[in-house]
Amino acid sequence: MKKAIFLFAFVLGMGTFSQAQVVSPDQVVELKAQKIAPSRGENPNIKSKKPTEDKVDEKVKTRGTTTCDLKLENWSSYCVDVYVDGYYKCTMSSKTYMYVVVDLGYSSIYGESCGATMEWSKKGIQCSDSYTYRFYD
Repeated sequence: MKKAIFLFAFVLGMGTFSQAQVVSPDQVVELKAQKIAPSRGENPNIKSKKPTEDKVDEKVKTRGTTTCDLKLENWSSYCVDVYVDGYYKCTMSSKTYMYVVVDLGYSSIYGESCGATMEWSKKGIQCSDSYTYRFYD
């Protein structure tokens, strides 16, 4: 009887472990710094600059499958302003990382050094899981 109870508990336990969710590793995208070419006019990669005043975003916050998690790693020597689809998301100091949640349909990521001398860019991307973007010199 003890063997039967032990065997039942063992099989039940193995069934529980076999149903555990497998987490896929982040997909890593490395972005190399490039000098910003001098130009006349606005940067076409930026639709909305970094805010300069406190303003509450009135959008309705949603949760679930309509968002994507991005891990941003700044391995460069620069402070970087990060834009997703042209809209400001965050500022990262040198040698730091942070997480950002964006809408699922995003297609580009752009970084500009705080002094506007260097840039990082990646277009034509899609988010299905979790991504890590590395900014480096």
